[in-house]
Amino acid sequence: MVKIRVSRNALERLALAEIRGEEGCEEIVSVEIEYAPCRISGNWRICTVDFGEERVIIRPSRAVELTHRRMWRRYELLTDS
Repeated sequence: MVKIRVSRNALERLALAEIRGEEGCEEIVSVEIEYAPCRISGNWRICTVDFGEERVIIRPSRAVELTHRRMWRRYELLTDS
């Protein structure tokens, strides 16, 4: 399966939309994607999640993990090299 190559900004927007789609995660403010070479689960990872005023609870953490698992199969981070 060929992965869709996307920019960091586009991948962050896609990940944020997916995470916000999970119950209890609607108020998440932003996510940051980090380039992570040589990872078995793709060349990127979700490294920072801004929960805004909400307390960090299990549900958003689980949503981030599930979102990464779903998205790394479809998307590859574009790099400058």
